Amino acid sequence: MAAIVVIDESVVVLPRGALGDWLADPSQWRVWWPGSAATVTGRDAGLRWALTGTLVGSSSVTLSEQAEGVLLRYELAADPAEPGSATRPRSLTDSPHARREASALRERHHVAWKRSVFALAARYETSPRKSGASDGRSDGRGR
Repeated sequence: MAAIVVIDESVVVLPRGALGDWLADPSQWRVWWPGSAATVTGRDAGLRWALTGTLVGSSSVTLSEQAEGVLLRYELAADPAEPGSATRPRSLTDSPHARREASALRERHHVAWKRSVFALAARYETSPRKSGASDGRSDGRGR
């Protein structure tokens, strides 16, 4: 199982097409996964990416129409890369240090995603409302 697992759901009041354009923008990918390269591996109800670089793994965002807007379901499952490699995942041991490292990486990537969603919502939404079913914290299992 990946050491870094983030699951987040956010609702935004935007046209689905605008969200698709936002998801397809490589400049956003650099914000969500700093130090990693993202390659699109699927386009269904959103996008899926393979990640290499500082993180090795995958991520996806699924778009679902809801009565109040569009639900974005973000998933990240990755490991830090081995030193000197952009493609080999480094296994984290079950030590206190490794748990702190995994927790810090989870938080970093979850916060980067959430800030990006909030910025998008602030730019485009016309009515003031909170976007998101998550409070921005994750224990790695989406809770």
